[in-house]
Amino acid sequence: MTSNRLFATALSVLLVLSTAGNAQDSLPFNAAPVTSFDEPWALAFLPDGRMLVTEKKGNLFIVSQNGQKSRPVAGLPDVDYGGQGGLGDIAVHPDFADNGLVYLSYAERGTGKTRGGAVTRAVLNLTERGGYLSDA
Repeated sequence: MTSNRLFATALSVLLVLSTAGNAQDSLPFNAAPVTSFDEPWALAFLPDGRMLVTEKKGNLFIVSQNGQKSRPVAGLPDVDYGGQGGLGDIAVHPDFADNGLVYLSYAERGTGKTRGGAVTRAVLNLTERGGYLSDA
């Protein structure tokens, strides 16, 4: 019975992998890398078309439309990185152009070896080389 389950699982994986290679060929657009990241986790678009990209280990970058990656944004909260923990999602407030607000989810250290999830709101102050977060 176990060998049948193992065979069925292996066959399913092979079928998925064999069709994954063909999916890229049938896209109605060309996919090309913009820039590189270390464990990118989430992205959001600013009203001017730039992207905000989080890295799980606790970095936030601003990426221009031509692929230029900023220095890491300063002022992020302390992130408890490891396993499933780290900097998670980012969302841009609908009125970002007026208020500069962004929302971040992340893992924070608890007492002892515990950690918990947190959500924070901050103002993203944009600069020529990137930006920094300040209290909302």
